Amino acid sequence: MIRVGADVVHVSLFDRALGAVSSGRLPRTATICDWGRLGSGELCTLCERPIGQSEGILQFEMPGQLTRKPLHFGCYYLWEEACAHLDPLPS
Repeated sequence: MIRVGADVVHVSLFDRALGAVSSGRLPRTATICDWGRLGSGELCTLCERPIGQSEGILQFEMPGQLTRKPLHFGCYYLWEEACAHLDPLPS
């Protein structure tokens, strides 16, 4: 179990992150990030739950697009982990 915003979700959200990166719905890297803002009801790009006014939000731009995609902070970290899992650092 992990905390995403005010909710506790099952680890299968990591599997969703892996699928989103593998399919291109989420990029393997972000271009521009906007840190430290509170949500205002936007739907998280990964878990598709609203990001409330008391929750931190990270927004990023997809490569080649101008629209920003919102993520809960917890979903952002799952996305990072999924990217590292798919493209591990050389040993």
